Amino acid sequence: SLENRKEKDYGEGFSMKKGLDKVKEEMKEEPKVIKSYTDFHKAKAEKIAKNGNPLLFLVETVAKIHSREKDSILLLLLSGLSSGLYKRQFTIHTMAVGSSGKGKTAVMDSTSKSFTKVQRITSSSAKSQFYKSEKGAMIDKGILVFDEAENSKDAQALERVYTNMTGGNPSHETVDKEGKFKRIEIKERNAVWRNSVNPPEDNEGQLCNRYIMFNVDESSTQDYIVYKHQIDKLAFGGDEIKELEDFKVCQALTDLIKEIPIKVFIPFAHLIQPSRKSNRRSFPKFLSFI
Repeated sequence: SLENRKEKDYGEGFSMKKGLDKVKEEMKEEPKVIKSYTDFHKAKAEKIAKNGNPLLFLVETVAKIHSREKDSILLLLLSGLSSGLYKRQFTIHTMAVGSSGKGKTAVMDSTSKSFTKVQRITSSSAKSQFYKSEKGAMIDKGILVFDEAENSKDAQALERVYTNMTGGNPSHETVDKEGKFKRIEIKERNAVWRNSVNPPEDNEGQLCNRYIMFNVDESSTQDYIVYKHQIDKLAFGGDEIKELEDFKVCQALTDLIKEIPIKVFIPFAHLIQPSRKSNRRSFPKFLSFI
């Protein structure tokens, strides 16, 4: 332990008290982080959008801090970008399923760094979200993260509000203080990211049908890679400043992509034959990916 070592081991003039005083002084300084992207990052993002491969840049940047699982990263990136499309029903909602401690939250946290509008949702009354939208307190064209969302009726009602993929906006009818009828709508469009140890058990799987579900990598190989990555990041620091720079470019890039509503035309859609035509939600989700 530090207490059992001699002072000369730490260099001339070092003492435990002086060392602690120095640490305390450094903690008072402003953290060396980039608070928002600049015109420099935006210019680089515009160059990538015009001459490069935006999705590849986004995936490779996230992969620097989240080892492997590029397929999961890509899925989450497509979901986050889909909230900027021009119709609510084209938004892709995703659910990560896997054992506790196997990286569900980690892959979402890492990928979310590529976006500027991300909000964590805790269990609350579904009705309160309509008032939140009415007051302008809800993000738009962003990502709502349900971390280990419980399977209570209130939580599921809240998810159904956010993942409504019909043509119209989710609505709630109530009366104001004067007893007059009032209709409140949620006009904001956001992609929902949910992680769960097990898929939710709701009425006939209606809630599950609203998500694209994926499993995190639980292999021993992935465990070893994460272990090595943790050593590099937590024991040796890694190149955090460089990573922050890259993610600022990512944020500028995803904002740029969602700046103008994108309309998509699929000329060969009538040639696609789904294996289960009875599942009316699966085919639209597939077309949304295209």
